[in-house]
Amino acid sequence: MSAIKLIVFIVISLFASLTFYTLTSNLWFFKKDNKIVGSKDSVISKILQLVYSCYEKNINVKASVICERITIASNEDISAIEILSRLDKRKIEEDNVLVEDLSSNSRIIIRYENGKIFVEEEKYEVISS
Repeated sequence: MSAIKLIVFIVISLFASLTFYTLTSNLWFFKKDNKIVGSKDSVISKILQLVYSCYEKNINVKASVICERITIASNEDISAIEILSRLDKRKIEEDNVLVEDLSSNSRIIIRYENGKIFVEEEKYEVISS
C-alpha cells in the first residue's frame, strides 16, 4: 500500500512541477533572447522571414502589434535599401514595409501597425532632470 502511495505522490509531484513551469515560463527571468548571428546576407534573409510571418499573422489586425524583439550580430551595418531590395514584392508591397538603417550589433523591433510593417532599432530614451 505504501508503494502505491509513493507512486501516486511522485506522479502528482511531476504533474505539479510541470504545471508550475508552464505557468511561469513567460516571466522575465525565463525570457529567451532571440539573436540572429551571421553574415549580412543571412541576417537580412532571416529578418525578411520574420517580416513575412508577422505580416501574414496580423493582416486583419487594426492595433499595433510587436511581432519580434531580436538582437542582430552582423559583420557590417545594414542599410534600409539593402533590405528593401531583397523584399519579395509578391508577398508584401514595398510601400507596406518601413525599414530603418540598422547598425551591426543592435536590438531591433519588428512591429505591425495599420497594415504596415516597421523594422526599427530599439531606442531607449533618457529623461534628464
